[in-house]
Amino acid sequence: DAFLYYAIYLSGFIFMTFNACSVYVFSAMGNTSYPMIMSAISGVGNVIGNILLIMVFDMGISGAAIATVGVACVISICYMLRLCFEFKRLGISKQKLYFDKKEISKAWKQGVPGMIQQAVLYFSAVCVQPSINILGSSAIAGYSVCTQIYNINTAIFYNSSKSINHFCAQ
Repeated sequence: DAFLYYAIYLSGFIFMTFNACSVYVFSAMGNTSYPMIMSAISGVGNVIGNILLIMVFDMGISGAAIATVGVACVISICYMLRLCFEFKRLGISKQKLYFDKKEISKAWKQGVPGMIQQAVLYFSAVCVQPSINILGSSAIAGYSVCTQIYNINTAIFYNSSKSINHFCAQ
């Protein structure tokens, strides 16, 4: 069941990644309400999809994964349409795009240490998980709760810094 869920989930991972990136793009443009609305629609759609596919159509774990991927696909389409509208409104399609190598180099020098730090944290969690699994369901539950508490705290600090960064950039 875990492999089936993972395989289906991975097939739609590009949509989930696009959605996460779209949140950042809209935040950078100063529009945080549209991503909030899309997140709410995504959450409600996922719950409804799970109820329909798992309980009504008795699809089990594959139904849960299909609901997640399906909603992510729909939300991606909504983001793409809205981005096209915003780009037309801002006149971006009429401007020539260029990259300043010095500015990109500065951004990479500043961003790479943070990327490495996050990669190490995520990789260490992957390495620790099998050890926790061996300890049984109580350890798994405790580890999951602690991880979620950590994620909530990290999200607060991460999104605060992202908001300040976008405000300064605007």
